[in-house]
Amino acid sequence: MSRRGIVRNVHFITERQTAYKVLHEDVEISKSNSAYAVLCTDMQQVLYCPTPHHSSMVDQRQFSTYNQCVDKMETEKPFMLVWNESVAKRGFSEVT
Repeated sequence: MSRRGIVRNVHFITERQTAYKVLHEDVEISKSNSAYAVLCTDMQQVLYCPTPHHSSMVDQRQFSTYNQCVDKMETEKPFMLVWNESVAKRGFSEVT
């Protein structure tokens, strides 16, 4: 690895450690003060149905189902939001 690559890697690790430290501090604040909440969200993979198992199904239309996880960090209770493509896609204006 070049010197430039090492510097970038160290910078990335430092940023990641700082982000985790700030997240942990925010979670502690939200545990002691109910006026605050820390939410982490993740748009998870698209689930396709039917799943093609052989080449004859490749040309068939697949129905997309979307899954988003919202985790309330202070209670460690995740919520899953699931919808299909007939309701909305996964664009910003549709998810919000």
